[in-house]
Amino acid sequence: MRVPRGNWGEIAGKQFSPFAFLSRSQIQLPAPTSWQTARMLTTALLCLVVGISDGDTLTARCGKPGSYEQVKVRLSAIDAPEARQPFGQRSKQNLADLCFQVEATITPRTTDRYGRTVADVTCHGLDAAQHQVATGMAWYYVQYGRGYEDLREIEATARSSKLGLWRDLNPIPPWDWRATARAQRQTRQQGPT
Repeated sequence: MRVPRGNWGEIAGKQFSPFAFLSRSQIQLPAPTSWQTARMLTTALLCLVVGISDGDTLTARCGKPGSYEQVKVRLSAIDAPEARQPFGQRSKQNLADLCFQVEATITPRTTDRYGRTVADVTCHGLDAAQHQVATGMAWYYVQYGRGYEDLREIEATARSSKLGLWRDLNPIPPWDWRATARAQRQTRQQGPT
């Protein structure tokens, strides 16, 4: 089966195909005109990763030459430490080492409340979410992890091996970290009682 590809280009001395579509049903589809159309067709997109926000969020450039769209992508089913949280910067660097300036396969799943595309992302043939969890740089996000239960075992292995954030005596999950930060902000805003 022939996979349609966009024109090859070069960025920072690396060759890449800025856009390729892979149909889940292996049917050759015409190139969607936008990221939204691609999401509706549930195709996997081949995009260039141009930014890493943290250990579970990246920015990818998708589209045809001259009509690129930048897309903010949240990795499915994981939650990485926040920037100011222990291991936050290491988690971000770990994802960057795997995906930054790399052609990634992005399979959109949904959109989160912040408008980010939640997707499965593969870089260098590795599932980025599995990589982050396996190296101890993210938690399996049970609340949003239906269909990704394999991450539970991967996390257990990283935890028992004391990899990454599991070296910490009492690692705080990011959802608890955010809840504590929210409560502290509310307390400051209310002032003394």
